[in-house]
Amino acid sequence: MFFDRPKAVFAKVENGNVYLLDERGGKIGAPWYPPSGGKAVSADYNPSLETALVLTERGVVHTFGKNGGGAPWSGNGHIVSARWMGEKVAVTNQNGSSELRCKRGGWIKAL
Repeated sequence: MFFDRPKAVFAKVENGNVYLLDERGGKIGAPWYPPSGGKAVSADYNPSLETALVLTERGVVHTFGKNGGGAPWSGNGHIVSARWMGEKVAVTNQNGSSELRCKRGGWIKAL
């Protein structure tokens, strides 16, 4: 009998690593550690893109999914939060300003 592989529904940060979790909270696969920008401090998972958005302690944003990680982007290291907004990313900067970016970090507009 074959079973479907569990699907990730959210991401969790634990000790600077990111874990993808299924609907029961079970870890799927090995932890992911950001290759630059220090330890992970927050993560947001987009089920439709099957991609996690990870913010590091130095304000670097990474994306990673089932096919590996994408190129990191930073916004000059001033990003303090990053969340999925559909297929785009809403970020908040240290100065309180917010902006909408594409998933690869390109600036779209101020919010």
